[in-house]
Amino acid sequence: MANEIKKLGKKVKRKRIRIIITGLLITVAAAVVIIVLINIFFVVKNIDTENNTIYDTQELIDASEITGTSIFGVNGNNVYEKIYLEYPYVSSVETEIFFPDGVKIYFYGTNAVMCVKGEGDKYIILDKDLKVLEEVSAPREDLIIVAGTEFSDYCSGEKLNNYSSDGRLISEIFTNLELYFTDINIKSIDITKKYAIEIILDNITIEIGNGEDIDKKMKMARKVYDDNNPDEKAVINVKDYTKGRYRKENI
Repeated sequence: MANEIKKLGKKVKRKRIRIIITGLLITVAAAVVIIVLINIFFVVKNIDTENNTIYDTQELIDASEITGTSIFGVNGNNVYEKIYLEYPYVSSVETEIFFPDGVKIYFYGTNAVMCVKGEGDKYIILDKDLKVLEEVSAPREDLIIVAGTEFSDYCSGEKLNNYSSDGRLISEIFTNLELYFTDINIKSIDITKKYAIEIILDNITIEIGNGEDIDKKMKMARKVYDDNNPDEKAVINVKDYTKGRYRKENI
């Protein structure tokens, strides 16, 4: 009797193992079928775009390398990572999926804002986020000239404020200029002396002293600017952000 029970137990155990193996095989087969179907029916064939960059649309599509790939693997971040070094004037990418095989890609552009000294006799063009857009042989006078620093460790498509304290300082200054002086022409930012930073507008020089409390200094500078005549040569001193001072310059 005991032997019969033992044999029956082994038989049940073998049957259970067969069921588990069969289930696994069915699962694997189903997964393979799904993958095959996805690769056949859900691949990118139709691409629509909106492109407000300086680059040719077809060139960006080709660089994105999404034609013929799985529609489920397409997203803006992946596309951006493939193209941002070669096409630095692209600021970001977004995508929409339209089943079964359609994708719309939105290419957003950025603009040149600043110019700073680069390696050797080169200058680098930056956007508002200090992203390196290109390298040129001479400074561009139509951009904000950043004086008093130079960069040797940079890469097209990357941001300078990721690399150095000067990059972070420039970024903070520009962020506040954009907040308080977005409607005013800014000619240059001079950080030659970190304790005597200056910002040059058309007729006004803003003395902000060191790099502390830049937001408060810029807010006070704008108040003083609005309270006086911006068409006359003058200096706004906000080294002490609680006491903004205005003095005319002798011509």
